[in-house]
Amino acid sequence: MFESDAFRKREQALEDEFFHRVDENLRAELRKSMERDRSREALSEATGLTDPELLDALIEAGFQATTLTALAVVPAIFVAWADDTADDLECESIMKAAKERGICGDGVAVQLLETWLKKRPPRSLWETWKRYAHAIGESLSESASGTLSGEVLRLATTVAESSGGVLGFGKISKREQEVLDEIKEAMEFRF
Repeated sequence: MFESDAFRKREQALEDEFFHRVDENLRAELRKSMERDRSREALSEATGLTDPELLDALIEAGFQATTLTALAVVPAIFVAWADDTADDLECESIMKAAKERGICGDGVAVQLLETWLKKRPPRSLWETWKRYAHAIGESLSESASGTLSGEVLRLATTVAESSGGVLGFGKISKREQEVLDEIKEAMEFRF
């Protein structure tokens, strides 16, 4: 009799432990889901975007409402990496532009940019930026989208021209020009 009671108590303890672990996992998944929903909502408020897939792609790329300003510099980052290295002059040009746009100090956005300048960001970030640019372009007036396109291209061109060339000639490499052309294409909004 004592053996069966001990066995039943052990069985109950194991069952309780199993359900406790399941409950912990469910709570963790619920917390993660709620955090993602809050991040999606904050990004939506900061950008005016409503496409859940695009918002999720931005979150997957590491963006939060507080780091969103770094997105404006993404094309310049890819221009800097076009020749397989982001050299010191290109990095300096990007950080100067970031500072002019209010990205400064030791905040998360600056850390994000510094990471991208040390290690080439994944191609998925480029694809996410193009989707973001398209969505933003659809939400702006023709005049505002033209201003935005001009600003993005101006920054990317400045980075491309910041290093390379001899006596002012050939400053923009073929690969950098290809990225600039890709930026132009992404920024061609249809009205």
